Amino acid sequence: MNTVRILSLIIGVVLLVVALVFIFGSKDNNFVRMAKILPESIGQFTFVDVSVIRTDEDLQLMWDSLQEDLLGEDVYGEDVSKITGLGMAGSEYDLMLYAGDFDLEQMTSVIEQRSLESLKYEGSTIWTDQYASSAAVIDDIVFLGSSEDIQLCIDVANGQGTSLYDNRDARDAMGRLPNGYILKVAVMGDEGSSYGLLYAGMAASKDDGNTSNTLLWKFEDSDAAQEYVSVIESQVPGGYDVTQDGQYITALGMAEMPSPEEGAYGSVYDDLQNAVIAYYSDNGGVFPTINATVNISGYDLQIVDVCALLTSEGGVLDAVPEGIAAVNGPNNDNCDAGCDGCLDTNHYIWAVNDYGLFSVCVGEGCEANGEDGYQGIWP
Repeated sequence: MNTVRILSLIIGVVLLVVALVFIFGSKDNNFVRMAKILPESIGQFTFVDVSVIRTDEDLQLMWDSLQEDLLGEDVYGEDVSKITGLGMAGSEYDLMLYAGDFDLEQMTSVIEQRSLESLKYEGSTIWTDQYASSAAVIDDIVFLGSSEDIQLCIDVANGQGTSLYDNRDARDAMGRLPNGYILKVAVMGDEGSSYGLLYAGMAASKDDGNTSNTLLWKFEDSDAAQEYVSVIESQVPGGYDVTQDGQYITALGMAEMPSPEEGAYGSVYDDLQNAVIAYYSDNGGVFPTINATVNISGYDLQIVDVCALLTSEGGVLDAVPEGIAAVNGPNNDNCDAGCDGCLDTNHYIWAVNDYGLFSVCVGEGCEANGEDGYQGIWP
C-alpha cells in the first residue's frame, strides 16, 4: 500500500472522528490509565471523556446522541450516567473500556448472570455470553471484547506484556496532544518503515463556543515529514493550518459549535439516513420514495417516503422524525403515503438520490428556500 493511500486512510479516520467531536469530552487520567493496560499490539486507541458532556449545557444533545449510538441506558446494571471515561481500542473497536463510579460488585454479579461461562485467568475472571462477547474488570475498568484480547490486557496489567503506553511513539503522541473532547492515537510503524510515518494522533476541545481540532503526525525524520506536507494539506479540510516542525506535522482547525437547533437537525438527518440505508439494503437497492420530486439546489430529487421507514411497515423508525413539513396538496411531502407526523408548522422536506440524502426548507423563516441543509430555523 503506497504512502499517499495510507495517509489518506489515516486522515479519513481522524476526520471522521473530528466530525463526531461534539459528542465527546476532555483529556483526563483515564486516558493514560487505559493505555497502560492495553497491549502494544492493539495499535489504535480512542478515548472519550464522558463526564464533560453530561455536565455541559451546550452538549446535552450530544450526550443524548452518545447514549443512543454507543452506550445505551445502562452498562451491566449500572446507570450509564456513572460512566466517566470511554475507551475504544483496535482498528475496528475490538475492545471497549468503561471507567466510572460503578458498584463493581453489583456489576460483576449482573455480568455473571448474563453469561454462559466463565474463565479464571491470572487472578481475573473473564465471563463470556451467548454472542461470544467477553467481559472482565481490570484495575476497576470494565473491558468488553474477545476473551483472547482481554487475556492480553490481563497479562499487561500483571506486568507480563508490553502496553500501548510503553510504546515510545504512542507515549510521545499522548504527551504532545493538547486536552480535548476526544483523544486518539494510532501507531503506524517502526523506525525504518517504508513510508516513514510512525504515528497519527488527534485531539478536539471546546474553546469559547468553538471547537479546536488538532491533528498530529510523527515521521521517521524531517525529510520524510517534508515529503508529505503537501499530501496532508490536500487531505485536510480548508481552513486547517498545516505546519511542519522537524519530524512532526500538525494541522490545526477551528469550527463553530452547532446551535441546539442545528444539532437537532443533524440528529434527524442521521436517523433518516440510517433508515433509508436499511430500507435500501432490505429492498434490493430500491430507495423509499413517493411518486414525486422536489427541487433542491437546482436538482429534481425523489421525495423520501417516511411512512415506509416506520417500524409498523418493517422499517427502523418508531415515529416520523421531528421537523418534517406537511405541505397542502397530494404528492409533495414526506407523509403523503398515508402516515401522520409531518406538520405544517415544520420546515423540512427530505429527498434522496444515488449521491445521498438532502433536505429543502419550505415556508417562512428559512435563511434560503430551495437550498440543501440546515437553514437557520427549527423545527
